[in-house]
Amino acid sequence: MRKSLVIDGGKSPYAATTLGGSSRAPWMQTNRVTSLSRGQRAGLALTACLGLGVSGYLAAVALVAKGLPIGCGAGDGCAAVLTSRWAGTWGVSVALPAVLLWGMGLVASLIASRRMISFVACSVALAALWFTAVQAVLLGSFCPWCMADHLIGLTFAGLAFAFGCRDRLAVLAGSIGFAILVAGQLIVPYRAGSTGLLGGAGGGSDAIRVGDVTFEANGLPSWGDSSSPTLLVLLADYACPHCRATHGYLKELLITSPGRFRVLVAPVPMDHDCNRTLAATEPRFEHSCELASLALAVWKAKPNEFEAFDAWLFEPEMPRTPEAARAEAQRRVGAGELELALADPSLTVMVDRNIDAFEAVRARRLPVILRAAGASIEGEPASRDELDTLLTDGGADR
Repeated sequence: MRKSLVIDGGKSPYAATTLGGSSRAPWMQTNRVTSLSRGQRAGLALTACLGLGVSGYLAAVALVAKGLPIGCGAGDGCAAVLTSRWAGTWGVSVALPAVLLWGMGLVASLIASRRMISFVACSVALAALWFTAVQAVLLGSFCPWCMADHLIGLTFAGLAFAFGCRDRLAVLAGSIGFAILVAGQLIVPYRAGSTGLLGGAGGGSDAIRVGDVTFEANGLPSWGDSSSPTLLVLLADYACPHCRATHGYLKELLITSPGRFRVLVAPVPMDHDCNRTLAATEPRFEHSCELASLALAVWKAKPNEFEAFDAWLFEPEMPRTPEAARAEAQRRVGAGELELALADPSLTVMVDRNIDAFEAVRARRLPVILRAAGASIEGEPASRDELDTLLTDGGADR
């Protein structure tokens, strides 16, 4: 029969215990059915340490480096994932709550708190499943570092549940915490602040030079004011979400300041079928070569149709399919003219030159805005206003 509370000599109400109960705070209670063995605690602690290490590194990259993790490049999916809106919650990188969660998991493993372990296990398992689905379905790209963290999370959850850590209240709390995380992603748009500055290009109002590559003003498709003294080159991929956003910001700046600059569009497909610098292709970019060729072919066939076709390609959040893009291109320039333009070997030469420029400027991700004066801009600006500031303060407007 359960006894009433017994106060320890009236010294402190916090010393109250019950028969068979615990003086620990509820969240620290071990909630033992059977004690976790030393080996079980060590396995959970080691897994939590691995998760803490990966999440801590990603958090440092997001907060300090503001770039990409080691081993990640322009076409391997890291940029698409880590600078997407899904990389944050409530305005901060998701790596930050992950660090806190793994820290709790480590402490819980060391003190053998089944309740805390259950909470962490549920949280990391749901997060792993959610973020894997986001990468596969919404982004079409995978971040190896993120996937490693998710695998560690599923391993921790599997061990925890196998060791009998299934506290119902803790699992419910973990589910609620996960729901709050997802709500933060939906309610507060996240911007990773991934813009970087690279070495400037040379040239003037009629050409831009970077390394051994020269972009003549009339040698690439373009939009904007052809009489503007400010020339920009946009290195981009039609399947790249950050290129899409930056493309939109440039268009908005031209609406507010007509004649401010002219933009030369230089497609750089992140697809190893036509990009010799890549060993593999992320699913999102599997048709990048075809989209780039169709855009250049439309320009070759009917230059006046390029700007509208270029805007059409960048319009949806997910990349256009090659079938839809070909049909739209045929509608704009005619089937015969399109096929003749696609057969022009100069299209391949142009794409190779664009890739050479991307390498010459030592960029790690798209988009890149090359300019004759001031540093080149790498990555997606956080907003139109940030891009405006970068272009103005960097000397693009003269």
